[in-house]
Amino acid sequence: MDAKIEERLFEVVAAMFAAAPTLQLEPRIHAAWRVSMWGGKLLAILEEFGQPDDFVSDSRKSVNENSISMISDPAKFTVWADEISAKFVAEAKRRNIAAADASSSDHVG
Repeated sequence: MDAKIEERLFEVVAAMFAAAPTLQLEPRIHAAWRVSMWGGKLLAILEEFGQPDDFVSDSRKSVNENSISMISDPAKFTVWADEISAKFVAEAKRRNIAAADASSSDHVG
């Protein structure tokens, strides 16, 4: 693995693990926001080092455009989080990748 890719991936993974204690204490919507931000960073890495496709690029743009709504409009963020989750599950199935169950019990609100 290229050292630059490894460094960028490690940065995201380290942030995820470092936040684990906080995630247990903060409201669920804040945890969902953190996950979306980490997802956006991983999508940016895919764009930079991989062979980005429309789904990856569109998803990263969606994260950038919608994640701030967690502060300004939490209800809007919750709807967006549910929608992007469903899109990733559908895309993972299309790509034949094991995906988490997208049942309504998993929604952030």
